[in-house]
Amino acid sequence: MTSNRYSLFLVVLLAACGGSPAATDAGSTPDDGGGNVDAANDVDTGTPDVDTGTPDVDAGTLVDAATDVDAAVDPCAPHTFVVTTPGSAYSFDGGPNNATLTLCAGVTYMFDMSVVPTVHPMEFRVGAATVATFAPGITTSYTVPAAAAEQPDAYVCTIHLFGGAITIM
Repeated sequence: MTSNRYSLFLVVLLAACGGSPAATDAGSTPDDGGGNVDAANDVDTGTPDVDTGTPDVDAGTLVDAATDVDAAVDPCAPHTFVVTTPGSAYSFDGGPNNATLTLCAGVTYMFDMSVVPTVHPMEFRVGAATVATFAPGITTSYTVPAAAAEQPDAYVCTIHLFGGAITIM
């Protein structure tokens, strides 16, 4: 009986404060009940609400990394990509296997292939034509050409033929 009174007390207390048991985040600060942060009520929790993709008022970051623009690498900024080969695939900076690589015309990038085994040399291609070669074990620079006809549209392992698409901005 005491447990039921305590539960009822919490429900009444939460209702009086504008929340509900299902509408609280890890900091027990009420939000709008829809799973999204309610900026008027979710103040300085230090913990982002779950699965929203909406910024927590005090954190300045987004919960859902897939929609977190701040976490995305600016594809037009020079960058060193750390290339790995988890099985029969390339991964750039620990990202998904054989993901689309987005680059920008005129920008120079570095491709660190220091941990890639010798059986996975990589090349950039335009159709079937090779436009750049990246040897395992070393870091190579590559400047994306300005001319659209010379811009790569794919990367591929020259031995096993796995790889992915390249998008040029």
